[in-house]
Amino acid sequence: MTMPYAYEIIQTPRHVLTFHEFGNYVRQIWTDGRGHETAYPTWFGHSVGRYEEGALIVDTVAFNGKGWLDQLGLQSSDALHTVERFHRNGSTLEYSLTIEDPKTFTRPWIAKATLDVIPNGDIVEFVCLENNKLVGSPGMHVDEEK
Repeated sequence: MTMPYAYEIIQTPRHVLTFHEFGNYVRQIWTDGRGHETAYPTWFGHSVGRYEEGALIVDTVAFNGKGWLDQLGLQSSDALHTVERFHRNGSTLEYSLTIEDPKTFTRPWIAKATLDVIPNGDIVEFVCLENNKLVGSPGMHVDEEK
């Protein structure tokens, strides 16, 4: 959720879906009252959400222990548990993530971000270099075929 790529939040009566530009990933956050009883290990874990004081609170467990927590390769374990908070504040989305993983860290820690909301924005297909708006930016080198 903290990758620097766009994602769309889609709400239905049963769940909230996040559709991500990077990797074209779709994440399900169940909001129909279920718990984690049917959870089995996956890359994104099993997420259940509830609305509280205008915010979506998401509790996630059952990660498979193979995922990275950052772009440098800090790996989580199968004991990872996260709690996220999404709160719309005008034209921004306030996001916080509490990470608890007793096999990896000595205590829980929190990451926060304020994200711009882009009404009617488009999620474009992201496949390596196709449609990559960062091509040509400092630090991005692409050998062009001649």
